[in-house]
Amino acid sequence: MAGNTYQLIGMAPEKHRETLRAAALTLRPLTEVERGAVTGKRLRIATARPGERIDELTVLINGLEAEAPLQDGQLVKIARIEKARP
Repeated sequence: MAGNTYQLIGMAPEKHRETLRAAALTLRPLTEVERGAVTGKRLRIATARPGERIDELTVLINGLEAEAPLQDGQLVKIARIEKARP
């Protein structure tokens, strides 16, 4: 495909052999619509606002207690869904 060779490996019980083969044969370039729809969760830093609490944010491993108030300007890690970039 597009001058590249791809090797796909699948593992499943024998009864799913044809399903895996059929899935592998669907490999094709993405359309622009599909490419624009690809997202992923990215770890980002957010700045706390006065009086915000950690449980008011979507938080990922900040090492803080859920009820602890945040300091003005405190940086915390959040997981945010973003469009994928090439």
